[in-house]
Amino acid sequence: MKLEFKSVLPFPLQDYQHAEDSVWKKGFALNFPSKVMLNASSGKGKSTFVNTVYGVRFDYDGTVLLDDNDIRLFSLHDWIELRKKSISVVFQDLQLFGELSAWENLQIKNKLTGHKTDDEIMLMLEKLGIPDKKKSIL
Repeated sequence: MKLEFKSVLPFPLQDYQHAEDSVWKKGFALNFPSKVMLNASSGKGKSTFVNTVYGVRFDYDGTVLLDDNDIRLFSLHDWIELRKKSISVVFQDLQLFGELSAWENLQIKNKLTGHKTDDEIMLMLEKLGIPDKKKSIL
């Protein structure tokens, strides 16, 4: 999957002075799978970037392309399929189901996609240092 930004600048960030290495108002492309780190001080657009790529925000100038397709033209069905198969987000405010355990929350998407085995998910919990949280109710 290829993500491309062409002169993207979100409306809420238009009055800010952006650093020279900022993603805003520039052109860049990322080819996935790859690891990307967003690094910026508070209020500089990290959440806005993620919400734009995830199709939650469309309040920007410029063009965002996924595999050469403008995301503004995606239907609800297109977004559903992308989120089931290609794009995952853990939001800052954790938008999880509080009545479910951490493990049950992790399993929701995985049951849709079969992306990871239970052992692989458990290994991730161990790498994060939180295997004890598996059965915790959020």
